[in-house]
Amino acid sequence: AYFPAIYTIELYNDDDSICHEFFHSTVPETSNDIGDFMHEGITLILNDEYYSRNLNTYQMGDDRVIYMKMLMETIGTDKVLEAYSKNDWRIIETELLKINPDSSIPNRIRELMDKYTEIFVANNFDRITANREAESVKNELAEIMIDYYETKYPNNEESVFYVYDAHFMQRVNWKFRKT
Repeated sequence: AYFPAIYTIELYNDDDSICHEFFHSTVPETSNDIGDFMHEGITLILNDEYYSRNLNTYQMGDDRVIYMKMLMETIGTDKVLEAYSKNDWRIIETELLKINPDSSIPNRIRELMDKYTEIFVANNFDRITANREAESVKNELAEIMIDYYETKYPNNEESVFYVYDAHFMQRVNWKFRKT
């Protein structure tokens, strides 16, 4: 775990956690923080794509990774990584507003991400229980992300959102769709 207030990293007994916590430690503290949901999702992506030697990547398909991949495909990996490196939600918000000018939607995304984190923490970081309890939060977040994607790419032949499968080895169709 990384404790920014005292600039301390608590290490576990594996290389992946050392690198993972190091990624967390490189992000500055700001008043426009991107939130724990994004921090963790992007840190998992960075650790697994640029460091990990563990074949069981992305901690068994962590939802935060899935939504960060969705965001990366919608507004661009460069913008998501810029927001992460600067710890600035406004970068995400600005890119989303270019797709849909309704400012309430980026705010709702942030609320949903924060709600997921609250559920996760309330369940003592038990991802299985938290995922079950956060189902409506995840569904709403997916609907919003799909709407952004389809608005940005209206001529996409299949007009579907692509994400990575459970092991993130290949792209597959996102099965959840608004009707």
